[in-house]
Amino acid sequence: MSDRLKTIAAVVCFGLFLLAAVGCLRSFLPPTLRLESASGKLHAFCIFIDDGDFTATSAQYSGGETSIMRAMREYPHIQRRFLGFGYMSGTYAGAPYRIFVVPYWFILLATGTFPLTWWIRRRRARRRVVTGQCPGCGYDLRATPGRCPECGWHAPLAA
Repeated sequence: MSDRLKTIAAVVCFGLFLLAAVGCLRSFLPPTLRLESASGKLHAFCIFIDDGDFTATSAQYSGGETSIMRAMREYPHIQRRFLGFGYMSGTYAGAPYRIFVVPYWFILLATGTFPLTWWIRRRRARRRVVTGQCPGCGYDLRATPGRCPECGWHAPLAA
């Protein structure tokens, strides 16, 4: 398989992995989940009542769901914060809720590390091939062009 096909397969597999992970996590969450972005953070509201009941309850209040979620965030019974992460919980109109807060810097760091390291390693390997070095360890291959004596890398056979 060519490098381009391997790269495409890796990206597709990683995307499928992410979709499966989201589906798996979503299966453990309560029926009503709302996401909101505020002040550089992602707020996940887990309300432990079904979606229809929450929508009917929010229709009774002016401002609807947005004002209810704001009230939940501003007046929690329990609140913990650390490095921008947060956890809040309480009850609203008889329904228990939890709010998880994740800062966007963490999301960007977690999702950007893998693609960045992949890109750096690929760039380094290409540069090594051009300069006559082993793509794996950087050993000078001018004396032994077909095989690396340092790490055992073999040059691909020409078709």
